[in-house]
Amino acid sequence: MSKKVGHRLKGKVAIITGGASGIGKGIADCMANEGAEIVVADINVKGAKYFARRADVRVAGDFKKLFEAVQDKYGKIDVLVNNAGTFSSLGMPFTDVLEGDWQKMWDMHVNSVRYSAAAIKPYFEKQRSGSMINVSSIAALLSSPIQPAYAIAKSAVIALSRILAKEFAMFGARVNVIAPGLVYTPAWESLALKLKAKNPALAALTPKEVFDAKVKEIAPLKTEQTPEDIAMAAVFLASDEARCITGHILPVDSGVTMY
Repeated sequence: MSKKVGHRLKGKVAIITGGASGIGKGIADCMANEGAEIVVADINVKGAKYFARRADVRVAGDFKKLFEAVQDKYGKIDVLVNNAGTFSSLGMPFTDVLEGDWQKMWDMHVNSVRYSAAAIKPYFEKQRSGSMINVSSIAALLSSPIQPAYAIAKSAVIALSRILAKEFAMFGARVNVIAPGLVYTPAWESLALKLKAKNPALAALTPKEVFDAKVKEIAPLKTEQTPEDIAMAAVFLASDEARCITGHILPVDSGVTMY
């Protein structure tokens, strides 16, 4: 990531859920680099370098407490990035997915957006402005059979976001979606280990080699994405440059979903 300081988000207050690591940390760093005041909301905020609050996105009340704390400190909330998430167990067939995993994916990805939207709406409505950015996945756009519970939940994030975009537009707030492609995070490393265990042909490969092989297999540009690649898309959608963009799904995936 470039260390050059920009001003695209100067004066804005941005909350990033799951902002302590992976894609969320990349978003926090890039938005800070563009002048935003950053609030990290995570289940584990130990060592966070920004203003941080512990929050479990599966708990509706945690969002209420989080937004009250940010409002008290900064006097406003301009940007909310719903990034927190996790992968599911492998499917294929989908009936192999454990019942608890279906509920876990729904709570983590769909209910979290629902809870956050209900809690942030009064702030955005009073301000007559605001930008919500929800992180989905190319798994949703591809109807991925590898992780059906995850793909279905991330598809629901897209549908919910477009509904929210229509509702929030009535008071000048925007809602958009980023669909990241292939980003090698700790979550993807865990997925690679599961793929190795299920596929003997992958047994001799390291998790990163499994990931690299997947990139070469499905990405037309043959390049993986970094957290910063996703973050710069979030910076754009949060900025005034995107003031007329709402209800949009932006894949950042080296062309995986172009077909």
